[in-house]
Amino acid sequence: VITSTNLVVENSIYTSISTTSTNKTLVNRELCTLMYSGIGTVANLTVTMPSTPQPGWEVGVSIGGTFLDSVVARNGSNIMAFAQDMTIDKAYATLRFVYTDTNNGWRIF
Repeated sequence: VITSTNLVVENSIYTSISTTSTNKTLVNRELCTLMYSGIGTVANLTVTMPSTPQPGWEVGVSIGGTFLDSVVARNGSNIMAFAQDMTIDKAYATLRFVYTDTNNGWRIF
């Protein structure tokens, strides 16, 4: 089982880099890699966006395997102007989210 770890990084967009195999809530400027110790396309992992984000906040989500069911929970804020959670269905994808405003919410860059 992979446990959550944190690494403090300087001179980077991200000030915290983490790896997890369990559900997790992100913080501003965190890059989190989702790992799964099993084999296959189902990991059932959810990362939750920070609560009460401010414009300019940024998080990253990286998929560390071939699983196609990772959920980014919006935590009350829109994602790409939609009031719904997002499923990442691309193996080894890395997404960068920047919070813009209450209407658009988290934008993918």
